[in-house]
Amino acid sequence: MFRALWLILDHLLDLEEVRENNVITGVRLAIDYVRQPRLIVELTEKLSKRFNNLIEALRGVDYAVNLQQEYVELKEMLKKELKR
Repeated sequence: MFRALWLILDHLLDLEEVRENNVITGVRLAIDYVRQPRLIVELTEKLSKRFNNLIEALRGVDYAVNLQQEYVELKEMLKKELKR
């Protein structure tokens, strides 16, 4: 689950560079071409629910804490994209 979330985060982090280089990614396709950033939000919400269920057993483990922080960053990036 986290790998799927991380791929979305990675594509969001690189979105401006991807735009400059005219590269098409799934995230850019949804946001710039189809103009449906909600698709990305809905996907991450579904993944988030599964991710949170899986990570619950790892609470207090450093790795889980790091994963959770990166997920928070992902949600913040999605919020910014929705406001564009």
